[in-house]
Amino acid sequence: MDSVEPFDTGRIDQLILRELHKIIRLPNWTMDSHWHGIYSKIPDSTFVLQSPEPGVFICTGLGGAGMTMSFGVAENNWRFWSGE
Repeated sequence: MDSVEPFDTGRIDQLILRELHKIIRLPNWTMDSHWHGIYSKIPDSTFVLQSPEPGVFICTGLGGAGMTMSFGVAENNWRFWSGE
């Protein structure tokens, strides 16, 4: 595979749905699309924090821990960048 795509193949979907049919009953099983979870990660750091210009701050690369870490990272870095 030359690149990683954020969507699964139809075959994988069929296998997942086959197993779900065994335990869940739904009136309609139609899916338009779905995301399977590709996260940006930084190999040598927990995250990337940059200030490309005064008053603009970018933090990314938390990988799959964004929902868990984001508020703590934001609070700590807000204090650092704002001088509080």
